[in-house]
Amino acid sequence: PQSYQLSKDPLAKFHDGRGGRIQSRIIAELPHELSLEGMLYVMRSFSREFEQRNIPFNAALHAPDHGNDDRQWHFHLDYYDRPCRRLTAADFEEARVRGYINTTAQPGDWDFAALFSKPRHNSTRLFRQDKVKDVRKNDWIFSLRTRLSVDVNEALSREGHERRFDPRTYEKMGITAAPGQHLGTKRSAAEAKGNVDRISIRNERKQWSAISRQLDEEYNGRHRARFRFDIDHRRELEKANVGSALRAQIEAALEKLDQTWEILIETEVGGERARQLVERACSRANHVERVNDRWLEAHKAGKCDLSPAQRQEREALRSAAQSHLRGLSPLRDAGAEIITISAEACLAAYSQKAECERIVQDLIRDCVRREAELCREASQTTTQPSQIASRQEDPGDPATGTAEPPEGSQHFTIRVQKSSDAKKSIAPTRPAFEPHPADQKSTAAPVAGIAAVNGPAEEAARRMRVADRLKYEGLRIRCVGERIQFGDLAGRQLDVRSTDGTDKRFMYRLQRIARQQDVELSGLSAHARAYPDRVRLDRATGDFSLSPLSPKELVVLDRKWRGEPEYQRELKQVFEEHQKQDPTGGREYSVR
Repeated sequence: PQSYQLSKDPLAKFHDGRGGRIQSRIIAELPHELSLEGMLYVMRSFSREFEQRNIPFNAALHAPDHGNDDRQWHFHLDYYDRPCRRLTAADFEEARVRGYINTTAQPGDWDFAALFSKPRHNSTRLFRQDKVKDVRKNDWIFSLRTRLSVDVNEALSREGHERRFDPRTYEKMGITAAPGQHLGTKRSAAEAKGNVDRISIRNERKQWSAISRQLDEEYNGRHRARFRFDIDHRRELEKANVGSALRAQIEAALEKLDQTWEILIETEVGGERARQLVERACSRANHVERVNDRWLEAHKAGKCDLSPAQRQEREALRSAAQSHLRGLSPLRDAGAEIITISAEACLAAYSQKAECERIVQDLIRDCVRREAELCREASQTTTQPSQIASRQEDPGDPATGTAEPPEGSQHFTIRVQKSSDAKKSIAPTRPAFEPHPADQKSTAAPVAGIAAVNGPAEEAARRMRVADRLKYEGLRIRCVGERIQFGDLAGRQLDVRSTDGTDKRFMYRLQRIARQQDVELSGLSAHARAYPDRVRLDRATGDFSLSPLSPKELVVLDRKWRGEPEYQRELKQVFEEHQKQDPTGGREYSVR
């Protein structure tokens, strides 16, 4: 031919796609402890989350095969976030009534793909439905995780398993382990053949770091529990009225219990650490041996077809892994010996610890029983007369006084006489502190000169008065060491005599007041440590007071602690003091 012309129509046409998402995929892990019925229940219950929203989906349960771990049960769920349906003849009739002309669609097509047109209008997908808005929300993935965990936990509970799923992240669960990076199919297959890359090494390091951190936290937590137990029991021992012989027995038992507990913690955590070390050292070789042995067993059972070269490769990998494990046999034997010795020592330590705890509890119970008996004996032996005649006052004695008995008690008239050689006051059973001059409260005249001239009734009344004054007048906040304490009245202010020790009821009441003060101390000390902006502690003098704040700082605190009446009263009190010193500040700021 004289001329040749190419065809105007190309053999193939290329056009860019819209780039839309046509499906989303979910792979949900299932606990291998569940039965097949339980796994199907979880998958069907989870699928209702999509059925309720009319979201099309496809779900399938997968069992582990020879290429996976025996525990790798899971199901796949693919979904599209736009509801859709097949068109019917009624839909085409509706389109004709509305003036739309069918172009290429026909009954049975999907509603999102069928195009309809009008004269002088662009084509449109007339019956396409809107996408579900819930799928686009930020919490959609977490809501699916939550629904899966609820279904899995319900199935586990039905079948009596203790394992539970948690949908939260490591950070929110308080787990310090860093999440590992997904290997994927190719890297997992390469790892099964003994080939590792940087991602696998990083994942191993993260796993070992998490295991070490967990062991350290467990170790420290057990020691904290041990210290707490010892401190609590020693505090109880200090509060109780225990004789020296019984106190020595209890302290010796506590010391032995503490030593036994320490040995138990060191032995148990040490054995667990040795076990983890051996397992991590042999983990990769065990994995290679297990995977390749599973492939060879599947080939022998006819579940897969390996070529001679593939079978030879699998056998070589299994032999290499077994050879590597034989080289680690000294380490494995040493670790097994350590674990065995640790287990035997833990059994002995547990038995000894239980025996020590029993001895301590028996001694403390005996101490409490004795104290109750003393209180009961004192209540039975104490008597009070209905009335005591008053004696004629000595005109040469200028010092007279009366005392008001507590509410509900009998009325007594007590004669107070001056005595230059009166017995000196003896401090109560707790250490006494001198009242600070800055916050000393005005009290009644000292009662050190009261003489026991009216018999046992006057002595009982005096002791009740002393205890009441110690309880209601003698409380003062002081900071001693690192603790805030209530100081008793100074010894010279109380008429506590050496003979009062024989009155068991009186001594028991003083001890009960001391215990009540200790309870108040613990709450006050915790409040001072938690809210240092509300209190001021002078470590040098031991003074306790509200923090001196400016009006602006008071307003900030008022906004911060609004709604708490007890703190509002404190703020108002401090603010009133500022108003007295600087009246102008009160007009500019206020505390509501």
